[in-house]
Amino acid sequence: MKRLLVHLCTFAAFLGLTFTVAHAQARPEPAAPRGNWFVALEPMFVQTEPRTGGVVNLRFDDSRTAGMDMTLRGANTVESEAHAPRLTTGWRWNMPSGLSLGAQGRFFDLKNSTTGPARAVPGTVTLTNFATTSETSDLTLYSGDFEAVAGYTRWGFTLEGTAGHRVARFEANGEVEAFGVFTSGNYVELQFSNGSRFAGDGNVLGYTLAYRAKRWPVSGFVGRRTATLDGKSDSFGRAVGAVASSPAAPLVGAATVRRNGTTATDMIMGETRYGVQADLGGSGTRFRSFARLSYERIEWTLDGPPTGGAGFGGTINELTTNGFASAGLGGVKLDGWSLSLGVAF
Repeated sequence: MKRLLVHLCTFAAFLGLTFTVAHAQARPEPAAPRGNWFVALEPMFVQTEPRTGGVVNLRFDDSRTAGMDMTLRGANTVESEAHAPRLTTGWRWNMPSGLSLGAQGRFFDLKNSTTGPARAVPGTVTLTNFATTSETSDLTLYSGDFEAVAGYTRWGFTLEGTAGHRVARFEANGEVEAFGVFTSGNYVELQFSNGSRFAGDGNVLGYTLAYRAKRWPVSGFVGRRTATLDGKSDSFGRAVGAVASSPAAPLVGAATVRRNGTTATDMIMGETRYGVQADLGGSGTRFRSFARLSYERIEWTLDGPPTGGAGFGGTINELTTNGFASAGLGGVKLDGWSLSLGVAF
């Protein structure tokens, strides 16, 4: 609810500024200059939903209690809020016929880390114990687009298409930990983790359809971008730890399964955005600024060969432990707001 209220207040403030400035400048404008450079800084505020492609299952059972004491499942998806910058810069050549041509570069970089309590399997009951459990999720995204742009304006509508090349990197890691005295006389220190990453490049295509109000320098727009990248992926599943219960010898183990440098891996990307833009300053002036508020949904999905995993398990005195960290190829979903502030000259 707090996140929603922040977004609504931001949106209301932006609309107020837009219409105040637009009203002050609502007048016929001279013909647009034939060419201009532009640059825009675009902070994004999004909800992230990363996927490592695998999952961790961890169970503890003390024979002195009735039923399974704890059943955890995680290290795949931990939703959290994040913010990231995006920079767009380029050049446009505007023709009197309504046709425009140009080139642009778009650069996006996001890093986010979240830590919280490990999650029990829904429907299970966690019995009394004294261990500390946690789950950590790390996400890294980067993309750089280099595009040719062509657009056409008629009757207030502008249709713009882009085609170019994208370079991207993706990495998602998850970890579930349990440590401390689990039940009387039983000490655990376990770590299960998995992750996947990708680096590659390929073609990116997109379009934007916008409509500009007749007497107000305000536009509404909707856009879509898609890309399929070729590259190499890495993935892993890891289990390491110890369980001790005196006077028996402790259970100790460590294992990692990896698949590194896998080719024949595709990263499938889709991006949808819609919003409003205000152009501040007449098109006949030397310098113009613009502000754009948009809602975006972004999804990246890895497609490639599967990977195995690593496990840890055994019984020592009264405590039985079973855990497994599977590996795979993940992805991410983002949705939220972006506010672009730019200048053309």
